[in-house]
Amino acid sequence: MVSLTCETPPSVDVVSLAEVKAHLFISDSESDTHLSALIAAAAAACSIYCGRGLGLATYVYTLDEFPSGGNRIRLPVTPLVADQTTIAYVDVDGASRTIDAADLLIGLRTGQVAPADYWPATEWNRPEAVTVTFQAGKAPASLPKQAKQAILLTVGHYWANRGDEIRAADPTGSAALPVAARFLLDQLKSGSLD
Repeated sequence: MVSLTCETPPSVDVVSLAEVKAHLFISDSESDTHLSALIAAAAAACSIYCGRGLGLATYVYTLDEFPSGGNRIRLPVTPLVADQTTIAYVDVDGASRTIDAADLLIGLRTGQVAPADYWPATEWNRPEAVTVTFQAGKAPASLPKQAKQAILLTVGHYWANRGDEIRAADPTGSAALPVAARFLLDQLKSGSLD
């Protein structure tokens, strides 16, 4: 079993509250708290959809064991930040260990991590025996304009569709990413934008 959690979210929003309010033609401050929550939710949903860090964040990825045969660990969010990936594990005797960074081969753009030699053995049948802590994403200023636009579109969608009811015209539910945002994010997902 694998799981991904965002340990430290981006410290700077990809889109500001002022940009969202201008996008939605909102001039008062009554909804600022709600809009700020929508910005965070939209940025997270867009990041998960395209597998790219939209803002610099620290993630924790847990696995029950290392991949067999020396296969690579494929981290679900890219691009990775150099020298910010650590791997801790529980060895066969139940002791906590950390793999030295010099013993890892890391693909920053692809999010692949491989051992320089081989993966160590973990305690048999132990859940969450391997923990990869990594930083991924780009600073908001260096993201493509399409990422910002996708987040703005998603915030607007969440603002207009405050429920999660299923509609005949929207079989995925109104909480899904809008089509226009998915189109923009697909360009990030495919790697055609950087």
